[in-house]
Amino acid sequence: MNVMTKISKGLFGILIGVLILLAGGSDIVHAESVHYLRPYQWDNVEVYDSENVEHSFMMMGKKYTHGLKTTQNWAHEADVEFNLEGKVTLVSFLIGHIDNDNNDEGELKIYLDGMLQDNYTEKLTSDMTVKNKSINVKGKKQLKIRVSGGDARYGIADIIETDKHNYICDYTKPATVQEEGALTYTCKDCGCQYTEKVEAKKYCTNYILPYQTDNIKIWEENEGSDQALTVMGKQYYRAISSIQNWAHNGKAYYNLDRKYSSVSFSVGHLDNDNRDNGKLCVYKDNIQVEPVELTCSMQNIDFNISTTGITQLRIEIEGGDARYAIFDLEATPISAGNREHSFREETLVEAQFGVEGSIRHVCSVCGAYYITTSPALTRDLSEKDISVKLSATEYTYDGSEKKPTISVSYGRDNLVAGKDFSVSYFDNINPGEAKVIITGMGGYTGSVTHTFKINASKTAEKNNANTGVSNTNSKSSNNNTVLSSKITINIKNKKTYKKSKKVTISSNVYLRSVTLNGKNIITSNYLKKVSFKLSKYKKKLKKKGKWNKLVVTNSYGRQKTIKFKTK
Repeated sequence: MNVMTKISKGLFGILIGVLILLAGGSDIVHAESVHYLRPYQWDNVEVYDSENVEHSFMMMGKKYTHGLKTTQNWAHEADVEFNLEGKVTLVSFLIGHIDNDNNDEGELKIYLDGMLQDNYTEKLTSDMTVKNKSINVKGKKQLKIRVSGGDARYGIADIIETDKHNYICDYTKPATVQEEGALTYTCKDCGCQYTEKVEAKKYCTNYILPYQTDNIKIWEENEGSDQALTVMGKQYYRAISSIQNWAHNGKAYYNLDRKYSSVSFSVGHLDNDNRDNGKLCVYKDNIQVEPVELTCSMQNIDFNISTTGITQLRIEIEGGDARYAIFDLEATPISAGNREHSFREETLVEAQFGVEGSIRHVCSVCGAYYITTSPALTRDLSEKDISVKLSATEYTYDGSEKKPTISVSYGRDNLVAGKDFSVSYFDNINPGEAKVIITGMGGYTGSVTHTFKINASKTAEKNNANTGVSNTNSKSSNNNTVLSSKITINIKNKKTYKKSKKVTISSNVYLRSVTLNGKNIITSNYLKKVSFKLSKYKKKLKKKGKWNKLVVTNSYGRQKTIKFKTK
């Protein structure tokens, strides 16, 4: 076979592998990948994992970084439990004596779903060779390995599972009230990954909290939180657990108020807690239901209890120093339909200037939630702590626009034009009072107005003197005798006009502004004549029979005022 043929076949193999991965099969097992089975609970055992390669043990001169070894303890057996979930067909491992340890004998025992498997029992000796064991676990949910014996230590290495990846579950997107969530499963050994959808929590799941407890811890966190309890290697977020207390039982009281037809929940032992036995007792209106024995190596037990007509439910956990948990507790209401959520607000991020905040709305019944944003804090430019300065407040008329530079500051912070504020100039060519409006942008709101002066040039003053026109502002009388030749309006005082009346205004110099009832309707530096209909500004006109006031100002500050009524 030539080199190109080898390369082609290799590429073809890679392509097939990629296509298999894209097919999304979560049950694919890669032949080149080793899937180590990891315990969820153990006692008198040291656990070794590849995450710390320096942490290893020796059997027959060989170093092992995956597995476990028993501790020196004459009085107690070494137990380790694995959660198979009924998905594993075969478990294999190596077992041997720890090099240079004590020379006591021991015994290996295998339990499947709590039952001792005599056919897998193995005598252990200090001079034994490392042995390979294979256990048929098809359809089994729990595997327990027990090593009993004297003061010697034995190791179990490379515990490998078949037909099941070693997935780690992560809430990549917790389900909310409005949106579905996502659970991502990633194999710790080979990286194989798939995602599982979690339905949106649109309806309340009727999770009920106890109204009174004794020696009980309440877990009320949401999915994805690091505050969770673990049972058989899985995390649970809304639950109760007993407290380590030899003398007292754990008790939780629920008020059902005769509203629920049944209550369901699961019970299990908290992983790696003390290994005492216990008992679960349930009371309906103080009448006891058949108790259930609890053990440290138990599998989770599911309960569904009829509660029609029951007012009070009491759950008790009896036992010694071990802890047990009640989780996935849900009450089914007698009335049809789904209950509405009951939300409370939790501030996740406080809103700051220019930065939005976020608020989580959490259902106090079932823990479903959604998140909203709170608006960023703003500053109004009119606040006293904000300073606005013009580079100049007085100019001389030369026919060009006057635009003083605007500086705005808040404390020691200088605002940026175009980002924090915008600037608009008005009446900033001809002599008189010019105006600049500074408007907030981004995190800044509102606007402020400043004025500056444009003085007439000496030439303009001389021309005004020759024509008998003064450059000072003056208030016009109703007949406007002095200015009638300078500003002309084709309506007269104290007349009544229809709103369709056309108004024409003219001046021998540029017009500066026209106001109607104190509101600016025309601003112009380049027109000497304007026309408009009163109906165009009907919102600014006063009601029928009321006087309207029209004020015209030219570029030299001369004014003419007309009063009129409309039909």
